[in-house]
Order: sequence, then C-alpha cells, then structure tokens
Amino acid sequence: MNFKFVRIIIILFLLTFQTYSQSYIFDQTILIPQGFELLPQSGHGISTITNSSTEIGNMNPAALSLFDKLNVGISIKYGTKVNEAWLGGTYKEFLLKYNPQTVGIVVPYKNFRLGAALNQRYNAKLNYKIGVFSTANPEIFDYYYYDSKSEMRTYSFLASYLLKDYAKGNSLSIGFKFSNNVLYDYGSDYFMYSSSDLIYSKNNFSIGIIYSHPIKEEKYFNLGFSYDSKIKYESPFNNILLIERGFPYTPYEFKLGYPEKFKFELNSNYFDKLTLSTGINILGWNKVYDHVKNTVEFMANADYDAFSFMKAALGFFYTNYQFNEKGANEFNNKLKALYIIGGIEYRYNVFNANLSVSDSHFFSGDWWKETIVKFGIGITI
Repeated sequence: MNFKFVRIIIILFLLTFQTYSQSYIFDQTILIPQGFELLPQSGHGISTITNSSTEIGNMNPAALSLFDKLNVGISIKYGTKVNEAWLGGTYKEFLLKYNPQTVGIVVPYKNFRLGAALNQRYNAKLNYKIGVFSTANPEIFDYYYYDSKSEMRTYSFLASYLLKDYAKGNSLSIGFKFSNNVLYDYGSDYFMYSSSDLIYSKNNFSIGIIYSHPIKEEKYFNLGFSYDSKIKYESPFNNILLIERGFPYTPYEFKLGYPEKFKFELNSNYFDKLTLSTGINILGWNKVYDHVKNTVEFMANADYDAFSFMKAALGFFYTNYQFNEKGANEFNNKLKALYIIGGIEYRYNVFNANLSVSDSHFFSGDWWKETIVKFGIGITI
C-alpha cells in the first residue's frame, strides 16, 4: 500500500472538516423529522452492512472490516421541496444543495480497519408563520413570517477488528465510532429568542458487531447489530424580544436532538450475483421529546451484480414520526413515509461512480412526500 498517498488523503479529509465546520451561519431551532438523513443510500442500496465507502458514517461501524483495500468516497445530495411539511403550512426545502452530503475513508491494516467520515445528519430550510398574542395585553397580536435554516454536521472516527475463523469458519467483526455532532443555527428576529450565530456541539458514540457464517464457498450469511447513542442539545434562552414587545417574561428551554438507535440487519449473498438485506431500526424518540412516541422502521434491499463493471440495487424503507398526545392522529397520518429506492454503480479500474434515487410520493403522508437524488464517486486502491 502507498502510505504516502494515505497520508495525503487523510490531510485533505481533515481540511474538509475545517472548511465545512466553520463556513455557515443558520437560523431557527426547529428540527423536523423530514430533515434528518434517514439511512445509508448509494448505488449499493440502503444496507448498513454492505454499502459504499461514501456511507460508512451511516453504516454499522463493524462493516469497516468488509473493506479489504483503501477506500475513499464522497457524495452530494439533492432533495425536492415539500410544500407542506409541518404545522401552519410550513414548507421545507433542502439547504446547501451542492455541498458534500457524505465523505468517507477506510484504511485497512491486517485485521484492523480505521475510518473517518463526514455526514450531513440534518439539513433543512423552513418557511412558516406564527401568530402571537399577549395575555397581559390581548390587543397585541401579530404574525411573524420567517425562514429558518438549520444544519447538523457529524464528524466521525471509526475502528473495527475482524476475528477470522474464531469458530468453525465463522467470523466476527467488532466496530466502534466516535462522533462530534455540530448544530449550526442562526436566530433571526422572531418571538422565541433573540440569540444569533448559534453553534452547538454534542458527542455521541456507536458500537456494532457483525457475525458472518459461511454457507458455501464465497457465500455468507451476515447478522448485524449496532447501537447509536442519542444526541441532545439543551440550553435556556432569555426572551428579550418578548419583553420589548410587551409580552410577560417566560424562560424558554431549548431542547433538540436525535434519538438513540438500535439497528438489526440480516444480509446474505447466497444467490449468484445477488445480495439480499432486510432489517429494522428502533428509535428512542421519547427520550429526546416526551411528546413523541418511539419509532420502528423497516427496510429491505436487493443488490445485483449485473456485470463485472456495474451493479444495481432496489429497495424500500418505511418510517413514521408519531405524537403521543390525544387527538394527534391527524398529524400522525401525515408523518408516515414509505420510500422506494433504486441505485446503480459503475466501476472502472480503481474508480467507481454511483447514483441513487429515493421517492416517497406514492405511499406516504402529506407532510413527507419528496424525492432525493444522491450521487457519489470513490476510489479503491
């Protein structure tokens, strides 16, 4: 392996961290579920075990052991506008359309793998209005119209170790990921708070294992499990604007985050040229927001090696975001989504390019209808 080349790649990757972690100022503190990166998505499909190097930040960290060579990948993403995505006719757009969505590097050394990843965990621009009145002076009433832009970038370092042939030809991979999650938020002139240039940082971790059982020569059955700890931002604000406009002072508590996640996946390449995957995710939303139910997500994926230089993938992914208050069924029905995902990867020499498209228009609630296009490139040495 050319270690000089590896050092150059790592330096460029760290420079990417610096560039994209300091370049943006955003506003608002509402993170809607449609703005989060839901799953790994590439020309390989949506598996958390077998996927592209661009997606290692979204995958089971033990999956690093499946990369036998140095891999580097980068992707960009585009999402369509959701005309009504939240309360009060709020619409949602994808923010920073042409900046990297993911970056990934995997460096193998014997049974060890080291990796680094950059992920845009949350990305959304919202436009909405809200009406406010004062209990002290009922004649004071006004609407506030504003755009909000929020982004969460996740910088991760990963490691895995592969135990080969530890029991009658079976293998076990163990992985760990440490992540720093930076939330960029710019507070504009609206009633909730008057802070600006808000930047919050929280760490979390992931652990994962993948058990591989040989079925026959070069055919395996994989069972994967991973756990991601929750991300929770908390901070009090002084409502200066409320006081200035005649409203009584009320402390406002800022609470945002992303839940802990348990992922289970079955994966096998038993059939010639075909890899099948199915899995569930359990998200502990109730530990972040006590008014939201925990969520169970489902996925299935087929990855087909059509030719030596090309593969194609097809799958589906179901998610929902449910409030637990009485009378919330109207909103809950709007926050269910079923994505149909297709992808293709083209390989030439050490290079690869992949394109994937996911769409939720046909079988989803009114607040979760969108199309996502993702393009990635990578090299394998």
